[in-house]
Amino acid sequence: MSGSTDAAGSAYQEVRAWLAGPAPSGRLYVSGPGGSGKTRLLTELRDAFTEALHVDATGLGADAVVGELIGQLDPSESAGLNSLSDLVRKFRGEGKPRIVLVANPQWAGILADGGEPARLSGVLDSLAHAAEQAPFKLVTETSSAPPVRHPGTDVVELPGEEDAGVRALVAACPPPALAALRALAHAQLDRVPADAWSALCACAEVDAREDELAAWAERFADVAVEENPEGRHFGFRSRDLARALRRLEGVPSAVVHDRMTTRLLTGDMSAWAARSLPGHTAVAGRFDELLADAAVLARIPRQHLLEGFDSGYPEGFEQDTDAAALHYLTHRNLSGLSQAEWVAWLSHDAFTRGRIERAQQLAASSSEPLPFTPLWSHRRPAGTFERPALPHTAAPIRVTAVSHEGRPAVQSEDGAGGRWVWDAATGEVLEGPVGSPTAAAGGPTPAVGEHLTARWRAEVAYAVPGRVDLFDPVDGRPLGALQLPGDELSCTVAGSTLIVADSCGLYALTVEPSALHPEPFHRLPELGWRGEVKPRPYDPAACADLRALLERAFGPESLHRIPPADLPPGLRDEPTRHLLVDVGVPEVVGLVGLWLDRLTPDSLAPVPWESVPEAAQPAGAGPYWLLGEWMGCQVVLDGHDGRVLRMLPPGAPEWEHPRGPLVGSTLRSFLTMVALTARYVEIYQVFDGPDRDDALAELEIQLTGIAPDAAGSDCWGYALDPDNWE
Repeated sequence: MSGSTDAAGSAYQEVRAWLAGPAPSGRLYVSGPGGSGKTRLLTELRDAFTEALHVDATGLGADAVVGELIGQLDPSESAGLNSLSDLVRKFRGEGKPRIVLVANPQWAGILADGGEPARLSGVLDSLAHAAEQAPFKLVTETSSAPPVRHPGTDVVELPGEEDAGVRALVAACPPPALAALRALAHAQLDRVPADAWSALCACAEVDAREDELAAWAERFADVAVEENPEGRHFGFRSRDLARALRRLEGVPSAVVHDRMTTRLLTGDMSAWAARSLPGHTAVAGRFDELLADAAVLARIPRQHLLEGFDSGYPEGFEQDTDAAALHYLTHRNLSGLSQAEWVAWLSHDAFTRGRIERAQQLAASSSEPLPFTPLWSHRRPAGTFERPALPHTAAPIRVTAVSHEGRPAVQSEDGAGGRWVWDAATGEVLEGPVGSPTAAAGGPTPAVGEHLTARWRAEVAYAVPGRVDLFDPVDGRPLGALQLPGDELSCTVAGSTLIVADSCGLYALTVEPSALHPEPFHRLPELGWRGEVKPRPYDPAACADLRALLERAFGPESLHRIPPADLPPGLRDEPTRHLLVDVGVPEVVGLVGLWLDRLTPDSLAPVPWESVPEAAQPAGAGPYWLLGEWMGCQVVLDGHDGRVLRMLPPGAPEWEHPRGPLVGSTLRSFLTMVALTARYVEIYQVFDGPDRDDALAELEIQLTGIAPDAAGSDCWGYALDPDNWE
């Protein structure tokens, strides 16, 4: 690069001087049009600074780029680095100078229109934060200089003529050949077979035979022709050129992608079609159709699917959709899977959501035998903010194989000590709650010798989150490994059934060890979410039956009412009087600091309003009746209009928060908010999963829909901040 042109050589020297210069840290963009020599410059920098970490991101996923950077570290430095956060933390915390060079981030990923470039851009922004606290320098390519230059950021621009390559090709190509090459530019893969190119031509309204396409490919040096076991494949040597060709006159690109989507969804799913489909559907805005077709979905390789998924929903997606289910499934521990394992988890997720036919169709459409199939599930699907169908009051933390009246069973134990016994084959509750496994004659007993009758033995590999290793029960020979989506796992074996407990519940899998990974997983670093799920909007109809809401949240036994004759005479608000008689108030114990007393005629005691000056109530308000306590202050009911207020003591210092008195516009709205808070907070605290933050985000939407003024108060804002929970 340094000897190619004077301008390019000057750019090389400028970047080299920046890397070797006195500034301890920063980020530098090497900018320029395609063909200007950006990649070659970074290669020369790698050769000059041998201690630098260097990755060419062409064709790599963002997680693979992070994995490459970790892999280039000394083994003593890379130990324990399993995520982007780990790597950034290491770079920020180390004292020695560090140089990272990343070439071609704009061409990350397998698909031409996938989401990996944007995903990698976020990764590089995170890495650049290391420069805030450490001697860290990051150099990356970019097609154009960033519009905003932050402190510590520099740009070196390489000279070059935009689209020079495509203009030269236009000048050399006869119109039919140019039209065919423009059609090929819409391919999602770097190299595609002749029938794929022919299909692209048909969608672009280009009439060309396959032998003509092959002849044109041989004629023009910009087209690469590769031989592999599947036949000849064609593509462009430069992704920049392919992108520029799309901008030429012809059938609009959106139309080409839409037609290809229809063609591939309705045609035979060949290997190239399965790999290409996610990119075309993403551009066409039809990714929902791909996800809805289980038979097609099972044929799409995981990485291709996820790259298309990343770009297929620029505005996000709703809960209770196939996209939301995929969003949650991709978040935890499921990288590095074989295609069969990936399809097995897609099937299991559908099964857990009660979509049995979809689960069966996914399994039947797999091109390889599945390593496991779902047997039964009492696991809360991510995104459904309802407690799992379990009698446990806390998340199960341990499962043990037992024998119950002579049949295989499993005992689950939660964090509060509650134990229940389940039929290992059906998931039916057999007994519970129970004491120790040997407490009762005829009850559950330890499965002594269980390891002799089980087909295999399972152990959680705690060093690798979510991994379970399987062994021969007799000689201990490793049989393979399963990667599970949860983090806090317990598992046991009953016959050929693996029963798993995690924070979302219990489930059972029928496992076929011969189809498992024979070697340990090559797990890629965790990078976070793919796509953005939208909170459900507030639905008044879902909250119309307040009594049912309260009974579901706190149990019917906790709901107490007052006979009409015992209502306080000073309680003048009619809707509130009817609610106390017909619905009642639940007894609440410590819900985000809220305690509501057991409602009786005597407990509803009158109290004077005594609070800080800014909480003074208007004339005509009151009298006030004590309901309970919230965050150390009395919660009272205004008998005039039914408002619910929190009474900060008059002597409270100015720094004590929250200070605003309003917590409920009416008693009905307050109790509705309390019921929903109990439901969502239980998901966040007890049966948590990858959706725990989404649960709180959705709760805020629901509370605002119920009573915007109360939900916007500092009291509710303070109470729903997990940082304020003990």
